[in-house]
Amino acid sequence: MDVYASLADMWDSDDYTDEETGECHSFKEWAEYFATDYSVELYSLLVDAKRKIRLLEAKCLEK
Repeated sequence: MDVYASLADMWDSDDYTDEETGECHSFKEWAEYFATDYSVELYSLLVDAKRKIRLLEAKCLEK
């Protein structure tokens, strides 16, 4: 039973920060965001967009 209690605590309170986007949410929120294929596709687009922005920012700083 202790394992389930620990998982429930983690589910509701622990946060995870995605390294690619900097987005920080609880595990419960991440699960809700990835509940559909469409949301996974949108997240992939977000990661790609943030990567392109970082590249453009780096090029601007070089000038």
